[in-house]
Amino acid sequence: MRKITAIILTLILTIFCFAGCSKTGEANSAEPSSPAEPATGQFTEEDASGAWSDSDTKIELNGSSVSVSGSGAAVNGSIVTINAGGTYIVLGELQDGQISVAATNTDDVRIVLNGVDITNKTGAPIYASQCHKLTITLAEGTQNILTDGGSDFQYSDTTNEEPNAALFCKDDLTINGTGTLTVNAGFNNGIGSKDNLLIENGNITVNAANHGLRGNDSVTVSDGSLNITAGNDGIQTNNTNDAFLGWILIDNGTITIAAGDDGMHADGNLTVNSGTIKITESFEGLEASNIIITDGTIDIVSSDDALNAAGGNDQSGGGGRFGKDNFAAGGAYSIAVSGGSITLYAGGDGIDSNGTINISGGTIIAMINSSSDNGALDADGATTFTGGTIIYGGTGTGSIPGSNSTQSYVFLNSGIAADKEISVKKDGQTIITFTPTISCRYLSLSSPDIKSGESYEIYSGDSLISTVTAGTGSNGITGGGHGGMDGTGGMERPGGMERPEGMGKPGVMITPGGRN
Repeated sequence: MRKITAIILTLILTIFCFAGCSKTGEANSAEPSSPAEPATGQFTEEDASGAWSDSDTKIELNGSSVSVSGSGAAVNGSIVTINAGGTYIVLGELQDGQISVAATNTDDVRIVLNGVDITNKTGAPIYASQCHKLTITLAEGTQNILTDGGSDFQYSDTTNEEPNAALFCKDDLTINGTGTLTVNAGFNNGIGSKDNLLIENGNITVNAANHGLRGNDSVTVSDGSLNITAGNDGIQTNNTNDAFLGWILIDNGTITIAAGDDGMHADGNLTVNSGTIKITESFEGLEASNIIITDGTIDIVSSDDALNAAGGNDQSGGGGRFGKDNFAAGGAYSIAVSGGSITLYAGGDGIDSNGTINISGGTIIAMINSSSDNGALDADGATTFTGGTIIYGGTGTGSIPGSNSTQSYVFLNSGIAADKEISVKKDGQTIITFTPTISCRYLSLSSPDIKSGESYEIYSGDSLISTVTAGTGSNGITGGGHGGMDGTGGMERPGGMERPEGMGKPGVMITPGGRN
């Protein structure tokens, strides 16, 4: 009987295993275990490997023609079709043609770009209509360029409007190697995958009319250097059918984005574990259902919200260049920061959550030049400080953390001039210094070294401007007042935001008990 029971249990487990295994489940990065948890990188050796051999099939581009040495590829005029798994080395220039991948759904295909310049006047230079996974390896020391047809672009698959990127894969897409890739997408997206997109490394520049990078299920940046200019979102994923998909993971790398809409947009979670992110232009900087930042250096300029966790139809984006972003209805939305160095300069809210804001570590500077209905911190739910150094203020409406906060702060509403150092001192010892680059109606400063109920002197330059008593949550603040809480005297939202001359990263100094 026990033996029969064991067999039955084994069969049941096997059935469940097969039922839970799908193409999506073979993602290069691990899905979060719940919609509000971050994804973590789980990359294969193949994802990281840029290995190839001179014995692999060679595809040589000769201006208007193509020649193949080896098996697995066929040529028709200026179009070469890869129809089998394996590694293919591509080199040379193609003035009007395409590399097409039409293998089986079990074939892994690697294309080594070994110094190529491919232009397709009416379509995508690289189009993978079917495979198991496509890996693009950028050969060391090479420069590679892909340019699509721009306004003359024609879909190969008109029913599904595909391909919709200059480098497009209907399956998982990985880019690795140490070479350089430039993608010029005058029609739509720069680099796109209908499943999971992984940037393992490489030096990649994308100029796109629409989105720079787009993965339907997920986008992961493991390392490398990305420079993205996009008419819409810099990096986007928008799977709304599965709560565990539609996420972005930044594990490392250097990313620079100038975007017409969001710097990064995820319908699910957006996680930053490390790396350097600089968004020089955006409507909203980072936007997702849940934003989780554990480390890294982040610098954002936005004409609306710098960090935005939105649900339903994103109301903050309603006046944006591209209208409202559609999020899945319902759910809990959050922004959680536990580490890193974050500098935000916004024309809307600095940090805006339709749910909660929880800051437990890191250094956060959020400055806004905005209208009275916006705040440097704005949450529909609770705002909680339990650690880190948090400096926020500007125009618009002031805000204070909620009653669940355990870390104290001081709040100022006067004497806050642009380019004049603000110092928080205790008995002559400096706790924090900060130099705002704009005149502020209010300024709030919080650190582990500021203790609730204790008195602090506030200096502007060498002048004592106020003596305040620190508070926790909404309790215990005296001296500094709650100026700006009524939202009066705010500035109208500018049509577009530019970082003030020399803003860089506003100067902040924290004494040894705090964190730089």
